[in-house]
Amino acid sequence: VITVSGDAGPRFVFEELNISGNYVLSDDEIRATFLSEIEQANGAFGLGTPELGRARIETLYQSQGYLSANVTVSISEPRITMERGAPVAEVSAELAVVEGARVLIESVTMVGGADEVVVTDLQELVGKPVDPKTLNDLVESIGEAYRDTGYLDVDVTGDLSVRGEGADFHLSVAAGPQ
Repeated sequence: VITVSGDAGPRFVFEELNISGNYVLSDDEIRATFLSEIEQANGAFGLGTPELGRARIETLYQSQGYLSANVTVSISEPRITMERGAPVAEVSAELAVVEGARVLIESVTMVGGADEVVVTDLQELVGKPVDPKTLNDLVESIGEAYRDTGYLDVDVTGDLSVRGEGADFHLSVAAGPQ
């Protein structure tokens, strides 16, 4: 039994929170991720809360290379009771996970740029799981390195090409004038 209470509306009690289809992440990790969305809203459980929790679980899978992970959430109709004069909504939730294949980076290439700008060793990404946030952060950090060297009009783009369980990441740098 998981109880969620907040200032607005009834207190929600999850009588059951069943999780199926997960092998990579534990039930505890998924449960904590799903419920953290409710905690961030100070316990306010609205129609969008399960969707936000679902999206957060998918993002967690994606950060580990499971780009096609899919989570569906089913919430039962609440059973409303009164407890000490306050409404309590008892619900059950089902989280069904389809993890999909883990995608690893097979190659990283960069075209363009300037020789005097030092960029992190891109080849250290090869063999690691694709993490969209890490790749976006890499694009931003390369842009910052160029701006720090005086290339204020730099344009850095990244393109991820996924083929089955492998991916190629291609970076393009248009440095502009220094």
